[in-house]
Amino acid sequence: MRLLGFCGKQVLKDDDALNARGLPPEELAEEMTSLLEGMSRQLEDIVELLKKERHLLGGGDYAALQSLVKDLEKKTIDFLELESKRNGIAQMIADALACEPKISQIALVMGEEKAAALLEASRKLERSMRNLKSEFDITTHLLDESKRFSELLLSQWRELASGGTFSIRG
Repeated sequence: MRLLGFCGKQVLKDDDALNARGLPPEELAEEMTSLLEGMSRQLEDIVELLKKERHLLGGGDYAALQSLVKDLEKKTIDFLELESKRNGIAQMIADALACEPKISQIALVMGEEKAAALLEASRKLERSMRNLKSEFDITTHLLDESKRFSELLLSQWRELASGGTFSIRG
Protein backbone atom coordinates (compact mmCIF):
# COMPACT_ATOMS: atom_id res chain seq x y z
CA MET A 1 0.00 0.00 0.00
CA ARG A 2 1.47 3.35 -1.01
CA LEU A 3 1.07 5.89 1.74
CA LEU A 4 0.19 9.44 0.83
CA GLY A 5 -0.30 12.38 3.07
CA PHE A 6 1.84 14.33 5.44
CA CYS A 7 3.09 13.62 8.95
CA GLY A 8 1.03 10.49 9.46
CA LYS A 9 -2.47 11.84 8.68
CA GLN A 10 -3.00 9.28 5.92
CA VAL A 11 -1.39 6.61 8.05
CA LEU A 12 -3.99 7.09 10.75
CA LYS A 13 -6.75 6.74 8.16
CA ASP A 14 -5.14 3.53 6.88
CA ASP A 15 -4.89 2.14 10.43
CA ASP A 16 -8.54 2.98 11.05
CA ALA A 17 -9.46 1.25 7.78
CA LEU A 18 -7.56 -1.89 8.79
CA ASN A 19 -9.15 -1.84 12.21
CA ALA A 20 -12.65 -1.20 10.81
CA ARG A 21 -12.33 -4.22 8.52
CA GLY A 22 -11.83 -6.31 11.64
CA LEU A 23 -8.88 -8.21 10.22
CA PRO A 24 -7.76 -11.14 12.31
CA PRO A 25 -4.31 -10.88 13.92
CA GLU A 26 -2.84 -13.31 11.36
CA GLU A 27 -3.79 -11.03 8.49
CA LEU A 28 -2.56 -8.00 10.40
CA ALA A 29 0.73 -9.87 10.88
CA GLU A 30 0.93 -10.31 7.10
CA GLU A 31 0.35 -6.56 6.73
CA MET A 32 3.08 -5.99 9.32
CA THR A 33 5.50 -8.27 7.46
CA SER A 34 4.83 -6.45 4.20
CA LEU A 35 5.20 -3.12 5.96
CA LEU A 36 8.54 -4.09 7.53
CA GLU A 37 9.82 -5.16 4.12
CA GLY A 38 8.71 -1.80 2.70
CA MET A 39 10.47 0.02 5.52
CA SER A 40 13.63 -1.92 4.78
CA ARG A 41 13.43 -0.94 1.10
CA GLN A 42 12.94 2.70 2.11
CA LEU A 43 16.05 2.60 4.28
CA GLU A 44 18.09 0.98 1.52
CA ASP A 45 16.91 3.74 -0.84
CA ILE A 46 18.04 6.32 1.72
CA VAL A 47 21.43 4.59 1.97
CA GLU A 48 21.83 4.80 -1.81
CA LEU A 49 20.90 8.48 -1.77
CA LEU A 50 23.46 9.12 0.99
CA LYS A 51 26.13 7.40 -1.09
CA LYS A 52 25.26 9.62 -4.05
CA GLU A 53 25.32 12.65 -1.76
CA ARG A 54 28.79 11.72 -0.55
CA HIS A 55 30.05 11.55 -4.13
CA LEU A 56 28.45 14.88 -5.00
CA LEU A 57 29.85 16.70 -1.97
CA GLY A 58 33.29 17.12 -3.50
CA GLY A 59 32.12 17.64 -7.06
CA GLY A 60 30.65 21.12 -6.83
CA ASP A 61 27.37 20.20 -8.54
CA TYR A 62 25.26 22.07 -6.01
CA ALA A 63 22.02 21.84 -7.99
CA ALA A 64 22.26 18.05 -8.05
CA LEU A 65 23.18 18.03 -4.37
CA GLN A 66 20.21 20.22 -3.49
CA SER A 67 17.89 17.95 -5.46
CA LEU A 68 19.33 14.94 -3.69
CA VAL A 69 18.75 16.54 -0.28
CA LYS A 70 15.09 17.08 -1.22
CA ASP A 71 14.85 13.42 -2.25
CA LEU A 72 16.35 12.42 1.10
CA GLU A 73 13.81 14.55 2.96
CA LYS A 74 10.93 12.95 1.03
CA LYS A 75 12.23 9.43 1.64
CA THR A 76 12.62 10.22 5.32
CA ILE A 77 9.04 11.47 5.57
CA ASP A 78 7.84 8.36 3.73
CA PHE A 79 9.78 6.16 6.16
CA LEU A 80 8.35 7.97 9.18
CA GLU A 81 4.85 7.42 7.82
CA LEU A 82 5.57 3.71 7.48
CA GLU A 83 6.94 3.66 11.03
CA SER A 84 3.75 5.27 12.29
CA LYS A 85 1.69 2.70 10.43
CA ARG A 86 3.84 -0.10 11.86
CA ASN A 87 3.20 1.19 15.36
CA GLY A 88 -0.55 1.25 14.72
CA ILE A 89 -0.67 -2.27 13.32
CA ALA A 90 1.53 -3.59 16.14
CA GLN A 91 -0.86 -2.08 18.67
CA MET A 92 -3.90 -3.60 16.91
CA ILE A 93 -2.27 -7.04 16.92
CA ALA A 94 -1.18 -6.65 20.54
CA ASP A 95 -4.69 -5.64 21.58
CA ALA A 96 -6.21 -8.62 19.76
CA LEU A 97 -3.69 -11.11 21.16
CA ALA A 98 -3.23 -9.56 24.62
CA CYS A 99 0.53 -9.18 24.26
CA GLU A 100 3.03 -6.35 24.04
CA PRO A 101 3.22 -4.49 20.70
CA LYS A 102 6.71 -5.83 19.99
CA ILE A 103 7.65 -8.04 17.05
CA SER A 104 9.21 -10.65 19.33
CA GLN A 105 6.09 -10.85 21.49
CA ILE A 106 3.72 -10.92 18.53
CA ALA A 107 5.77 -13.68 16.88
CA LEU A 108 5.46 -15.82 20.02
CA VAL A 109 1.69 -16.02 19.67
CA MET A 110 1.54 -16.29 15.85
CA GLY A 111 1.58 -19.47 13.84
CA GLU A 112 5.03 -20.76 12.96
CA GLU A 113 4.95 -19.73 9.29
CA LYS A 114 3.68 -16.18 9.93
CA ALA A 115 6.06 -15.76 12.87
CA ALA A 116 9.03 -16.84 10.74
CA ALA A 117 8.11 -14.36 7.98
CA LEU A 118 7.57 -11.58 10.50
CA LEU A 119 10.87 -12.24 12.25
CA GLU A 120 12.77 -12.42 8.94
CA ALA A 121 11.28 -9.09 7.84
CA SER A 122 12.29 -7.64 11.21
CA ARG A 123 15.87 -8.90 10.82
CA LYS A 124 16.02 -7.44 7.31
CA LEU A 125 14.87 -4.07 8.68
CA GLU A 126 17.53 -4.25 11.40
CA ARG A 127 20.20 -4.92 8.75
CA SER A 128 18.96 -1.95 6.75
CA MET A 129 19.13 0.20 9.89
CA ARG A 130 22.74 -0.90 10.47
CA ASN A 131 23.59 -0.09 6.84
CA LEU A 132 22.03 3.34 7.23
CA LYS A 133 23.92 4.02 10.46
CA SER A 134 27.15 2.94 8.80
CA GLU A 135 26.54 5.27 5.86
CA PHE A 136 25.71 8.14 8.21
CA ASP A 137 28.92 7.48 10.15
CA ILE A 138 31.01 7.45 6.95
CA THR A 139 29.40 10.63 5.63
CA THR A 140 29.75 12.39 8.98
CA HIS A 141 33.42 11.43 9.19
CA LEU A 142 34.07 12.67 5.66
CA LEU A 143 32.28 15.95 6.33
CA ASP A 144 34.30 16.45 9.52
CA GLU A 145 37.53 15.75 7.65
CA SER A 146 36.50 18.12 4.88
CA LYS A 147 35.75 20.84 7.42
CA ARG A 148 39.14 20.39 9.10
CA PHE A 149 40.90 20.46 5.73
CA SER A 150 39.04 23.62 4.70
CA GLU A 151 39.92 25.30 7.99
CA LEU A 152 43.57 24.36 7.50
CA LEU A 153 43.60 25.78 3.98
CA LEU A 154 41.90 29.00 5.09
CA SER A 155 44.39 29.38 7.90
CA GLN A 156 47.31 28.90 5.50
CA TRP A 157 45.85 31.35 2.98
CA ARG A 158 45.34 33.97 5.66
CA GLU A 159 48.92 33.49 6.82
CA LEU A 160 50.20 33.84 3.25
CA ALA A 161 48.07 36.93 2.70
CA SER A 162 49.50 38.53 5.84
CA GLY A 163 53.09 37.88 4.66
CA GLY A 164 53.74 34.70 6.63
CA THR A 165 55.42 31.56 5.35
CA PHE A 166 53.62 28.49 4.10
CA SER A 167 53.84 25.34 6.19
CA ILE A 168 52.03 22.12 5.27
CA ARG A 169 51.97 21.08 8.95
CA GLY A 170 49.40 23.74 9.80
